[in-house]
Amino acid sequence: MALEEIGADYTMVDIDKTNKPEWFEELYQRANPLPGVRPKVPLLHVTNPEQEIVLCESTVIAEYVATMATSGAGHQEEKQAHFWPTNPSERAKLRLFVELCGSSFGSYLAFRRVQDMQQVETQYTILMQKMKEVDAFLVASATSVSDASDTRFTLAEAHVAPFVQRCCGILPPPYDPISIANQLQLVRLQSWIQGILQRDSVVATAPLEEIKDKREKLIKRLARIRDRQQE
Repeated sequence: MALEEIGADYTMVDIDKTNKPEWFEELYQRANPLPGVRPKVPLLHVTNPEQEIVLCESTVIAEYVATMATSGAGHQEEKQAHFWPTNPSERAKLRLFVELCGSSFGSYLAFRRVQDMQQVETQYTILMQKMKEVDAFLVASATSVSDASDTRFTLAEAHVAPFVQRCCGILPPPYDPISIANQLQLVRLQSWIQGILQRDSVVATAPLEEIKDKREKLIKRLARIRDRQQE
């Protein structure tokens, strides 16, 4: 997503998670020297006349890409200035958002493991509280994106966007973040989520089939839970 956002020239290679090719595992071992580690995506492989670089972990890759990006002119230069600002205090604010709110949209994973309606309601309550917290941060911050055309899309948004996308796409109403934002009247959060979901770089990298498959499975799971409760 960071590569898309800065307009970099790159090639994406899809990796079968159940049957990873040998070349991928070898590259991953170069990026992560820990013994016995399980190779996983994403993995960035940069080759140029000066050096060859192999990096793993999405946050490390995104920050590297943002730091190494060459500025263009006009609108592109403005976008990159906001995406990863040179001011240390502004960078610290973006890191703080990721630290405090980065995991808030990972709640869809817990929904996929629920066994009964009590667990569903528990996860729903937890997600509502997390959405309130994200909204509070956004209201207090002037660095985040406000709509899809805004130039203030930052590296912090790029970090959390895949989780926002999955959380909104996999969770059905009323459990999804957009429904929660509407219900609780979290106007800033609602605008921020819509801006992320409509962003070109987010749309271009969306795993639509994966999201669709997991949404259908979750809907069926919730239906079975409701049926058992009514028996």
